[in-house]
Amino acid sequence: MGSNSNLKPCPFCGDTVNIVYNSLDNAYKVYHDKGECNFIEPFYIDGEHAESLAEAYKIWNTRSGV
Repeated sequence: MGSNSNLKPCPFCGDTVNIVYNSLDNAYKVYHDKGECNFIEPFYIDGEHAESLAEAYKIWNTRSGV
């Protein structure tokens, strides 16, 4: 995996998002660069719940209430 085209868009503005692994937080960080969106703080997927980028994609794409 690795292409953001496989990710559902931002639930607030519809813009594309990216996921990167943050080793300091042991989490995958979902973000985009659109400054005027309500989704300005990164959404973190805990590394205990996603052991790979593919799992992080799956968690993001099946999210509810985000």
